[in-house]
Amino acid sequence: MYIVFILTLIPILFLAYRLSGRDLMSPPVVMVGMFFLCAVFGLYRYDEWRYSTYSIETAVLLVLGIMSFVLAGTIGKYSRRRFFPDERSLDTPISRIEISGIVPILITMIGVVQIYTLYRQIQFTVIDLGYNHSTLAQTLYVYRVINMTGRIPEGYGLSGIHSLLKYFVESAAAFGIFIFLHNVVAVRSFRKKDLLWLAVISLWPLNALLTTSRGDLLNVISMAFYLVYFFLGMRKGFNQKTEMKVMKRGVQLLLVFLAVFLVVSVQQGRVSSGFVRYLSTYTNGGIRNFDLFVKDPIPFNQGVVGNDETLRYVSILLNRLGGSSVQNTLALEFREIHGVNTGNIYTAFRRYYSDFGPCGIILFSSFLGYLLTRLYYRAKGNVSTGRANFSVLLFAWLSKPIFFMAIEDSFYVSVVTLNGVIRVVFLWLMYQILVRKKIKVRFGNAR
Repeated sequence: MYIVFILTLIPILFLAYRLSGRDLMSPPVVMVGMFFLCAVFGLYRYDEWRYSTYSIETAVLLVLGIMSFVLAGTIGKYSRRRFFPDERSLDTPISRIEISGIVPILITMIGVVQIYTLYRQIQFTVIDLGYNHSTLAQTLYVYRVINMTGRIPEGYGLSGIHSLLKYFVESAAAFGIFIFLHNVVAVRSFRKKDLLWLAVISLWPLNALLTTSRGDLLNVISMAFYLVYFFLGMRKGFNQKTEMKVMKRGVQLLLVFLAVFLVVSVQQGRVSSGFVRYLSTYTNGGIRNFDLFVKDPIPFNQGVVGNDETLRYVSILLNRLGGSSVQNTLALEFREIHGVNTGNIYTAFRRYYSDFGPCGIILFSSFLGYLLTRLYYRAKGNVSTGRANFSVLLFAWLSKPIFFMAIEDSFYVSVVTLNGVIRVVFLWLMYQILVRKKIKVRFGNAR
């Protein structure tokens, strides 16, 4: 059945491509393409993970979720029909986004302080709770595990101020990617002061390495991927040549991600069985584990909102309003096949299915497909007329789920949260103050 599922993805990919108007970069096309690649990667462990037992029910549920995203995305596209010229027809030149060099310097200084205090807090927590801290990699790995599983006692977590600083620094790094790529790719105007934004951008992956959050590294890559596409299209027009050039850059970004992924994994001593086998746990573990969950699910309706897996932060809020301090953990249970660990990722659809059954898969996948596709075409419509406004930055910031759905949900558990809203607000404020309003930040009486 698993081979049939992979073969079924091929006509779905072709359908998504046609419905998008042959737009290779549209969210439905990229999402289906990622599912196909992750599914094919599973053939590497076909016998070990017993794919011959893959159920037809699981395959149907996956196709249901994928098609819901594709069809809802099509509605999102045609609810904002725009004409995109093959070549830029505007005579108005594209201008650099000029921001005082003091801004990235100040952000970098704040970021260095934030990263140092984060490291000290992680170190203190692991040591004080008596966990293994023999190496830096072990300390970071232990902290991630106890944090994801809710084993950090009250009083040991990050303070509210430090959490806000972390959100600000990460948002500033995303803003820095937007500014840097606009000036370098769209305008083709690199200046020495642009290097200051590279220092700001580096703060995001540094935070990700401290918290061993590989998802954040993928977020950096997904942002860069779409911003390069938008800004190349702004300069040269949206055509096949632009798409092929971006795909080439995308492969390069993926190789960088894999290199960083390998370095972090080796430091943590987690690739003893081989890097490809270890990588397959992340690329294909979600598709395999979803089948295990469908066959052996946890009890339903164990939380406030279903099993509290999709709208986790909503359930936490409802618990607090009801006077309860219960907080469900973000991490899902680990699975194995005859003693072989398959990890604890289940595709995005596991959470929707666990909380609301097949209807949950249709509802949450459809909403996400509609939202991301609509935002994509709004952003594309703006850059096609030479406007790199906030819609471009917002879509790029939210683009991670397009690449991540075959692995895990990263929208409802991280964006539809207070933390997610705060990050978007930070992005909006930086754009409004530094780009749209063009407020200068200088010292002394300089003008």
